[in-house]
Amino acid sequence: MPPAIAAAGISAAGSVAGGVAAGKGAGKAAKIAAQTADKQRAMYESMYHDAEARYQPEIGYENSALSLYNGLLGNGGDAKAASNALNTWLNSTDYQYQLNQANNSVNANAYASGLGRSGAALKALQDRASNITSGYLQTYLGDLQNGPIASGLSAKGALTGVSQTATTGSANAVGTAGQTEANAAVAQGAAYAKMFQNLGNIASNAYQSSYSPSGGSSTSNAVSVAGTPSNILTSPTSSWLWGPQNAGWNPNG
Repeated sequence: MPPAIAAAGISAAGSVAGGVAAGKGAGKAAKIAAQTADKQRAMYESMYHDAEARYQPEIGYENSALSLYNGLLGNGGDAKAASNALNTWLNSTDYQYQLNQANNSVNANAYASGLGRSGAALKALQDRASNITSGYLQTYLGDLQNGPIASGLSAKGALTGVSQTATTGSANAVGTAGQTEANAAVAQGAAYAKMFQNLGNIASNAYQSSYSPSGGSSTSNAVSVAGTPSNILTSPTSSWLWGPQNAGWNPNG
């Protein structure tokens, strides 16, 4: 095998190995990027579910409080449950004591004026009870607003923030993985294209080195059997043939 062909074979093997290695490296990078993206998506999903579990109690209390709040105001919700909840709350306060004190005061004034059972006395009792109840109702509604409703809204806001972070993080992870895979595909294609180009160059160079003409004449360097230049017999001016040692002989007579 001509040396040029053997050298070309070695170079070709190296080019193939390099191209395959580059292609595998690009593929491995894409695989790692995809695995990393999967881990990041799982992390963001876990982060959201953890936040959801953490804020769920406040969100649940807010939903219940809103139902009571709207039920008392006649804006939907469960009116009966809202009324029962209000009465339960009133019984936990000094509402009844304040109501009794107000009634006693009104009755005392009415009897002192001789109007103990008059319509005016009854109206005064109703007005005093209404004012007291209204004050306690406003306090109760304020407690609902500033307590479970506010906490629930805050929890929903925090969970929304976590959701946005998780969504953005997952999207970025997917985008990065996709870009890495695209870059890897381009790099892999470029590596194989370069490999085939190198193979073509190696083959072309090997052919030219082994089979192209050298450019020299095949007869210009011919040698006689005796080692004497072959053109000595046809050159009448040769110093070897017509030199002093052969001066007594002339082929022309």
